Amino acid sequence: MEDRHSLLFDYLDFKREPDENGTIVIRSVLKEKHLLDEENIGAGVFQILLDTAIGTAVSEKARCFAVTLQLHTNIFDSAKKDILFCRAKVLHSTAKSAYGEGKILDASGRMIANGQASFKLISYKNV
Repeated sequence: MEDRHSLLFDYLDFKREPDENGTIVIRSVLKEKHLLDEENIGAGVFQILLDTAIGTAVSEKARCFAVTLQLHTNIFDSAKKDILFCRAKVLHSTAKSAYGEGKILDASGRMIANGQASFKLISYKNV
């Protein structure tokens, strides 16, 4: 696994963990900037964590850029947590598009959000 990523990882305190049987794992240590208020995580944190993890899974499997076409997110528990883990994998892929899912878990392993996303695939040589 290469240690390359976007500046977004640094800003949002995302850390790539070792893959688990083809599943991408991203960890986020939550800070005050992630919170909507004193007690709740902002919805955007869940959305960007899912989009980033699923997009990474798609991009690595297809070996190309992945541009988000659609993202659907379900948040079950937005209460403040210290750490989040997002596990994402590709469910379907063609030459031009891909679809994946992700789950966000708290430190105890309880699912607190999930999401599905579709991506347009763009070859590295077309950029």
